[in-house]
Amino acid sequence: MSHTNNVKKVAFIFSVIFAVALILFSFSFYAEPVFAYNFQNVPLVHDTDNEKNTQSDFVLRAKFSTKFATSSPNRKHNIKLAASKLNVKLFPDEIFSFNKTVGARSLERGFLPAHIILDGEFVDGVGGGVCQVSTTLYNCALLADLEILFVRRHSLAVSYVPSSFDAMVSSGSDFVFTNSTASPIIIKAIATDDELTIYIYGDIMTRKLVARSVVTKTLPYVVEEIEDNTMPEGEKQTISRGKNGLRSVGYIDIYENGNLIGSQLIRKDIYKSQKRIVAIGTKSLDTEPQAVN
Repeated sequence: MSHTNNVKKVAFIFSVIFAVALILFSFSFYAEPVFAYNFQNVPLVHDTDNEKNTQSDFVLRAKFSTKFATSSPNRKHNIKLAASKLNVKLFPDEIFSFNKTVGARSLERGFLPAHIILDGEFVDGVGGGVCQVSTTLYNCALLADLEILFVRRHSLAVSYVPSSFDAMVSSGSDFVFTNSTASPIIIKAIATDDELTIYIYGDIMTRKLVARSVVTKTLPYVVEEIEDNTMPEGEKQTISRGKNGLRSVGYIDIYENGNLIGSQLIRKDIYKSQKRIVAIGTKSLDTEPQAVN
């Protein structure tokens, strides 16, 4: 009888161990992992409208502004729409994904066609202008001393920030960073008709960070001539002015008590040049008729 009870006890213990192991295995298999580069599993951050705390409970860590006064109405609309999504709270070690937060740039979601950079060319695309929002946020995150996990440059240099401080986003490229501070942070964006400003609030910073761009090489543009049989022979007309490309590096200079204590190299970039295109006329001029005696 004692032997039977021992067998039952052993069987019971094994069944408990097996059940616990099964639960642990199931949890590890189905739990959503959050890794720095596993962007598909980055959770959505918290909307501050649904939080008790507001930015008044925090200190301003950084702000950054870019201008877009000369942009088209559609591009301005896209900037304002994307900026309206940046009203979030991020807890320590929580990851921010720009694409997850702003969402797909589509006509159905209210975004409009405007100029985008695609393969080194300016073309029209839905959501043009949203990269200015991601770039403004990138610079603010740098100055707020947050850890950048993923950022990608444009193929062409942009006009609204110095080189090596842009952040291109698309359906296939995200901008991702983490709250690497010990306290929650709040991100706020305000867009007027000509300027976008992003604020990051959190705990107080003990040092000041300053971004610095250095162009290390200019890449001259090439001139392409094309024939045009509608223009008089020898006449020239510039179709595209061309723009030099460049190599650049980005630094973050670190100050404490007003003194520079170090510089951190954060990026090295290459931006393509744009061709200068000139049309050359090939149309022959009619000769005057010869006088007949």
